Amino acid sequence: MNENINFWRIWSRNDKGPLFFGFCLLFFLVLSGLFFYFKGIENILHWDVLSELHEKIIATNSFFYDEFKFSASSPVWYIKERYMPSLVSINHLAFYILLVSGFVGLSFLLTGLARLKGIWFLIGALVMGGVIISSRIESVFLSNSNWPFLAVFVIIGGFYYYTNNFGQRLSTLATLLLWTLIWSILILLANKYTAINQPNISLVAYGLASFLVILGIFIFLISHEIIAGLVWLVSKNSQKGKNSLPQFLIISLIFLANVLLVYLENTNRIEKSSYVISPFILFIISSLLGVWGFRQFLNQKAWFSFQQSGVWIYLGMATISIATVGFIFGTNNDPLIDLFEDFVGISLLAVGLSFIVYVLINYLQIFKQGLEVHKVLYKAPFNKLIYARTISVFLILFLFSLSNFYGFYKAKAGLSNAIGDFYLAEGDLKAAETFYKESTHNDLYNHKANVSLASLALSQGDKINAAFFFNQTLEQKPSPYVFAGLSASLENENLYFDALFALQKGLKKYPNNSQLLINLAHLQEKSKLTDSVLINLDLALKNCSKCEVENTNFLAFWIENAKPEKLEEMSNLAKDIDYNGLKANKFAVNRMLEKESEFTSFELSKDSALDMSRAALLFNAVSNPKMINTTKVNAETIKKLQNNAYNEPVFESLSWSYAQQNYIRESKAIGVKQLYLLANSNTKYKKIYNQNLGLWLMKEGVLDQALLRLKAAGDSSSAALLANANLKQKVEKDLQAQSDKFGSEITVENYQEVIKKAPFNPYLVEKIANFLTSKNKKLEAYNVAFYAAEVNTESSLIWKTLVKKALDISEYEYAMDGIKKLETLLPANELLAIKKLYQDQKQKVQSAGF
Repeated sequence: MNENINFWRIWSRNDKGPLFFGFCLLFFLVLSGLFFYFKGIENILHWDVLSELHEKIIATNSFFYDEFKFSASSPVWYIKERYMPSLVSINHLAFYILLVSGFVGLSFLLTGLARLKGIWFLIGALVMGGVIISSRIESVFLSNSNWPFLAVFVIIGGFYYYTNNFGQRLSTLATLLLWTLIWSILILLANKYTAINQPNISLVAYGLASFLVILGIFIFLISHEIIAGLVWLVSKNSQKGKNSLPQFLIISLIFLANVLLVYLENTNRIEKSSYVISPFILFIISSLLGVWGFRQFLNQKAWFSFQQSGVWIYLGMATISIATVGFIFGTNNDPLIDLFEDFVGISLLAVGLSFIVYVLINYLQIFKQGLEVHKVLYKAPFNKLIYARTISVFLILFLFSLSNFYGFYKAKAGLSNAIGDFYLAEGDLKAAETFYKESTHNDLYNHKANVSLASLALSQGDKINAAFFFNQTLEQKPSPYVFAGLSASLENENLYFDALFALQKGLKKYPNNSQLLINLAHLQEKSKLTDSVLINLDLALKNCSKCEVENTNFLAFWIENAKPEKLEEMSNLAKDIDYNGLKANKFAVNRMLEKESEFTSFELSKDSALDMSRAALLFNAVSNPKMINTTKVNAETIKKLQNNAYNEPVFESLSWSYAQQNYIRESKAIGVKQLYLLANSNTKYKKIYNQNLGLWLMKEGVLDQALLRLKAAGDSSSAALLANANLKQKVEKDLQAQSDKFGSEITVENYQEVIKKAPFNPYLVEKIANFLTSKNKKLEAYNVAFYAAEVNTESSLIWKTLVKKALDISEYEYAMDGIKKLETLLPANELLAIKKLYQDQKQKVQSAGF
């Protein structure tokens, strides 16, 4: 503890700030690297959900008019969904983390090296030049000359030379701030004057090669740190005079055994195991231990000051290396992931073995005496560390040679993938395809390139090539996304059984993957394998995480196949999740069971375009007479949706919903007129619309029109009932009673709401028209009768009211049209009285001088 406190106290105030920032940055990079590592392929792919709108015709519960029984058919809408792998996306966050961390790490590195002379200064210049050259700055400006490189090299090189020769008095904080200022200005200028869309991603994609070199050197330099840590652990806890060698050998051999297993796993000589520590975790541990180890090394070797230069060199290399590792996992660049894991495993094995031999040769007796070996670990009395390093290099080369240096081709494939990502982000799909294909030339089955090529093919509608690249991906690193993508591509080409076998093959490898189970149930449903569909839906429900799609499809299955009593039981098993597809299906179930639904939320996108789930939710909610609406959705909302070109595929359903919303809740007249339009058009459910229109008209007392519509619908039983004379008498009495009820308290303010309740009731129409005439609202009185006559065309009372109100406003032509209609409806004596009224009114007006 005291040693750690002293370690912090030795730094000057100007050094503590940058040091604290550097360690915080390393901590952040470790966390982000772990995040990208555990996220895996989901860094570039995710599941999209494809929703399909289905309709089912149901018979609504019968209703009785006196002793007469009527029923109608009506559509309900339900949703079926399946999973589709998304198109490959670019992880911009990973690119920007590496961009910022790369420049910060380079600033740390150059700050430390600039304080040294000779070979160390030259190494810094080479690193700086290598990073600038590999970044291909000229590509940012699409320049054929190398002036961008020269300009940047002069600026960066000049400041590096200045800090080496004239800037020794600058504090670390001031030096790093100046480096940050220079990098920021250069990046801002590059973004301002760039000739491409993604200059920052271009710098990272091309500069990755230099970062990989730094990463390789860093891994080699820290590969002994875990063994060095074990030396410290054993010797620190040893007792003087007591042999501590057995403890060191046992713990070191356990570590080497794990590293050997890592190597065997990476070379596919043994199966992957969760008991073996991941190379990524070993790398992180080694990197963190390296801070202590590098300090011990410099203190014992006295090459240069750890405080003055060493810590900044190490922080620079560690920052760049950890950020680079996070980047290759964040972009799911599997050739580089494989190369990284291979190199970590091989380096830890080769360097660790060599270092153990180095320790045993030099400190065997000290271990036996129980002394603290770690204090002299790098002061070898016999065999110098450089010999162990040299042997390690040859061992590494030998182990790589066993795979014919395939790692070199993986590096080329990974770099091509990174450049392909840049062109994909840039929007240059042809160039992206070229680099991804170049990647497959170096590593044929690498997942990143093949799935990206499949994604590009899908984006251009080329399902055949997409299937080819998905299938090629399966050879080395399959994933559920690839199996789903392959199956969907094959299904699109009508290769049903190939698509089915692809999913079955995927489920052999991922037996509990709910997405593949859902897609398999979708395919099996096409072959009417009902039992298999239900089994797979049940398995998907047991293995899902969010379970939104799974519950939606579970309900859809029972909507299609269950009897009412079973449907209610199954619907209660579905989870209560705030998901539009599931809510739509629950509303469909409630509609089928004639249960109450509470419509509490409905959000529209800015363009008012309906997706299939929200469409089904809206249709089922509006068409349920027992729906409790607490949203702002009304007929006007549905009208706006109708007028949106994006909603044309569901225009007919929107029209039906508009009619339902008006008739049930707002304006019966508008609802009936909308349904007239649907019934008279060449629509999908023409007979259903006629049947419902007939029953609506019957309820409103327009029996003659109702009879015509029921006959047009082919509903002969309802038509026969409607023709019954007793029913007509009952309807007439009910219309009079309705008029008395609604017309008892008519006012100028509420007459419009009253007429909406029974717009075609001739007794109410007459009563309201006369009331408006008494209030000198003669035009409004005429309109009430006019709109009623548009639908109730055979009511003599409505036409008589219409003629009278037309005469009140001196519209004689309209009045005459009404009289002509009455000639077919009234007996001669009543018709004569109407004509006399017409003549008297017309003569009276003419006598008055008009």
